[in-house]
Amino acid sequence: MTVVGCNKCIKFMLFFFNFVFWLAGGVILGVALWLRHDNQTSSLLMQQFEGQQAPNTFYTSK
Repeated sequence: MTVVGCNKCIKFMLFFFNFVFWLAGGVILGVALWLRHDNQTSSLLMQQFEGQQAPNTFYTSK
């Protein structure tokens, strides 16, 4: 009988933590999109580094 109650508890805890992580991911995505499209922070993308525009400097993987 106690196994059934434990399974319910685990099921709801799993749902709760998945929802919290999904919500946190949405918040991070929202902040990232806001920073990307904000006029004050998007001016950072116009900077140059070693003669290259900023989007190219952000994607360096050498």
